[in-house]
Amino acid sequence: MPIKLYVMEKVESDDFPHGLMNSPRRYFYQWYIIAFTNLPLQLGGVVDFDPKANGLKGKSISRNGRYAQFALVAAKQALDDAKLDPKTLADPSRFGVIVGSGIGGIEWFEDNCNAFTKAGGGYSGLKVVDPFLIPALISNLASGVIAIEHGAKGPNYGVVTACATGSHSIGSALKHLRDGEADIMLAGGSEASITPLCFAGFCSLTAMVSKFNDSPQKASRPFDKNR
Repeated sequence: MPIKLYVMEKVESDDFPHGLMNSPRRYFYQWYIIAFTNLPLQLGGVVDFDPKANGLKGKSISRNGRYAQFALVAAKQALDDAKLDPKTLADPSRFGVIVGSGIGGIEWFEDNCNAFTKAGGGYSGLKVVDPFLIPALISNLASGVIAIEHGAKGPNYGVVTACATGSHSIGSALKHLRDGEADIMLAGGSEASITPLCFAGFCSLTAMVSKFNDSPQKASRPFDKNR
């Protein structure tokens, strides 16, 4: 899945890749664009990702956050690379999944907060809150939906350790293998946190460089001695 850089203040809503925000309410797209205007940092690395083109359909798209969609596709790719068909496993309880996320389905949280507030809260707000909000935003959903999709009945949970989540997930999976609790583990991390609130939060934290807005190719160089 290729990464593209977008200058947020110059992008129109129709220019964003399909499925950038898996929001049930269309107006979210509008304030998503507006929210990035005039922030110190105007760049973001957006995954050019179409869930349907990557084999997802129906409820896998409508009920899952973008991070869980990434995880579902990555899990299928991992199984294909390993030439492993879960249906052929003699004991599914020996097949586990540990896929974590630092912040989970944050776009669902922001979107539904917006909808709830815009409707005036209370019962009026309740009527616009998506019934799948809670499962969509929690960080262990990815492990769960992967297990359901592939019939994994072994160790299953999500690690949440910020930027170290993926590495910790792999380490935890290795421990289950080492201790004889599983024979096969799907492990890793998934994130989809380019949303207005998260973006503003990282800007406020001064955790992102803002001096390369006009030179996006220089904006992210973690191992460059001249960065």
